[in-house]
Amino acid sequence: MPGTRYVHRFPLALSDEPVEFAWPDGAEIVHVGCKPHEMQPSLWVLLKDGPVKRRRFRVFGTGHPISDAGLQHVGSALTWDAQFVWHVFEQRIEAQGDPMTQTNAGEPTPPKPPEQPKPQQPPEKPPEDDEDEEPEAPESPPTPA
Repeated sequence: MPGTRYVHRFPLALSDEPVEFAWPDGAEIVHVGCKPHEMQPSLWVLLKDGPVKRRRFRVFGTGHPISDAGLQHVGSALTWDAQFVWHVFEQRIEAQGDPMTQTNAGEPTPPKPPEQPKPQQPPEKPPEDDEDEEPEAPESPPTPA
């Protein structure tokens, strides 16, 4: 249905590396949290149909150093057991060389579709199944006269 919007959950890896998602432009983060019995944070995002844009996120624990390189705080999440608090930041993606950024015409450049696997050759014909046929009796040796 046109104009329909959906909320989806996107788990974030606990890593020093950024996590990237390709969402429709205008995607809105509505919640940052941890599901019960999970240690990793997730983003709940309101999505609607539209041109896709890449977004990059970083997760830092309380007390960990945070570089200030184009980061904007999105939210924080307490783990289910209250042992850790994760702080989620969105990191600006530079336009140069990014396949999902705006082109000169203002239209997004879609990513290249993944390569399709080469068609597999049909399997060789299985050997004839002679189970239903009675085996031939071996020829008996000639008897002496």
